[in-house]
Amino acid sequence: MRLNSLHLQNFRQHLDTRIDFDSGLTGIIGLNGAGKSTILEAIAWALYGMPAARGTRDSIRSIRAGARASVRVELDFDLGGHRYRVVRGLTSAELFLDAGEQPIANSLTGVSEMLRRRLGMSLDEFYNTYFTGQKELSVMAAMGPSERAQFLSRVLGYERLRAAQSLVRDRRKLISAEAQGVRAAMPDPESVARMLREAEERRAAAASRAETAVKSRERAQGLLGQVGPEWQRAQAERDQLQATIGELRVAEAEEASAVRDVERLGRDVAELDAARAELADLAVQLAPLGAAVAELRAQDNLWREEGRRQTLAESERSLSADVARLTERRERVATAPTLEIETAVEMAAARQVLGVSEEALDARRTEWVRDRQEADTKKDALRQQYSDLRQQREQLAELGADSPCPTCTRPLGATYTTVLEDLDTLIETVLVDGRYFKARREQLEALPEDIVALEDARRAASEDVSRLERRLTKVQVAVQELATLAKDLEDRQARLDRVRTDLAAIPAGYDGARHAVLQADVARLQPLDARAARLSAQIEREVQL
Repeated sequence: MRLNSLHLQNFRQHLDTRIDFDSGLTGIIGLNGAGKSTILEAIAWALYGMPAARGTRDSIRSIRAGARASVRVELDFDLGGHRYRVVRGLTSAELFLDAGEQPIANSLTGVSEMLRRRLGMSLDEFYNTYFTGQKELSVMAAMGPSERAQFLSRVLGYERLRAAQSLVRDRRKLISAEAQGVRAAMPDPESVARMLREAEERRAAAASRAETAVKSRERAQGLLGQVGPEWQRAQAERDQLQATIGELRVAEAEEASAVRDVERLGRDVAELDAARAELADLAVQLAPLGAAVAELRAQDNLWREEGRRQTLAESERSLSADVARLTERRERVATAPTLEIETAVEMAAARQVLGVSEEALDARRTEWVRDRQEADTKKDALRQQYSDLRQQREQLAELGADSPCPTCTRPLGATYTTVLEDLDTLIETVLVDGRYFKARREQLEALPEDIVALEDARRAASEDVSRLERRLTKVQVAVQELATLAKDLEDRQARLDRVRTDLAAIPAGYDGARHAVLQADVARLQPLDARAARLSAQIEREVQL
């Protein structure tokens, strides 16, 4: 593996650093913390991803870069006769081969796995061999000779050579075993010579028999030349005899067919006489069929019209009921527009009353809350003042006449008693005021009766507004329904008029009993009519027969 170039952007200490590696050794010199080890870390991070980085994903981004600045490392190197270029970021990675425009891998895990296979070593093996830092050589030093040999053999690919040598040895043993098997199956030379002599003897005997057979064949061909003309003449006579026999058989078959036709025609003529007699009887029975069919058609039409009449009558009853129901409903909601206006006026007045009640309640409640807060504030201030005065009184009493003045800090001396008396007076005054404001706070704890009355008035006004709003909603729905009722009533009335017109146009005169009788008669006579039609067709063949 040979490095060509490395480009770092926002990677730890490097905001934008590019390094081109020439042939030979490359030295990197800098102060502590300048980012020398970061270059090695970036190379390993480009190849193996986050497992090769120190810290977390967020610590990789340079502290001098923005919070959303992209982190990017691009590494170009040669390996195994090919040139690779890997571009890795915090959330993406791409691997290009031999200056190709399309990546051969384009995911974080996909790029890391493909580079691991191409390099032939894991991250630990990579760190402990080709990519070892000055403080990381202890890994190989801690290994024993055999472990170090196995490790280097695995890294340098010697294991594949040993595996190939093992395969060659196994293949050589297999070929040797096959050759020994072939040699064991082959016969000895004396047996082969004996079999060869026996084969020569069989070949000589076969040649003698073949010569004898050729002579016999020549004699047979001479006899065939003599007998051939007689055989051909006999064949011609046999063909002529077979043709004559065939013609005789055809004539006999035609004679038998003609006899059968004569017999069949005789039977057909006899059947014609019987059909003519039967047809005469059927003609008498079928005389009323035409009138019955015509009357049945008329009754069928009346029956269909009667079914339509019943359907229209049912529609008429349903539509009449709808018209009556819609008319009654329209009369009930006819006063809805007037009620809507009256309800709107009442609701406006109720809302005005509700507004006045809410304003009065808010003002009184605000005053009550302000008084209670003021009482709390003054009570707390007096409590603190009382505590301070008591503490000051106790300090003066403890120190005596040498106590410093609370104002000028000079010893009180002769004024000590006066100061104590003034403090006692102040303490008594604060105590009295505190009791007053405590009682005032307790007095203001319960809700005043006027506020309760105002809340009741506001609640009553709110209930009136809600009641009127519900009433107005119902009235508005009734107003909308009134327009819909007018349209529905007009539609139902028009449909009822059309149904009544159609009912008046339907003819009367349907007789169910007569219809049933005609159906039975026609059903009984139709098979006879079909029989008569078949007999008539049979009689029409009399001349042909």
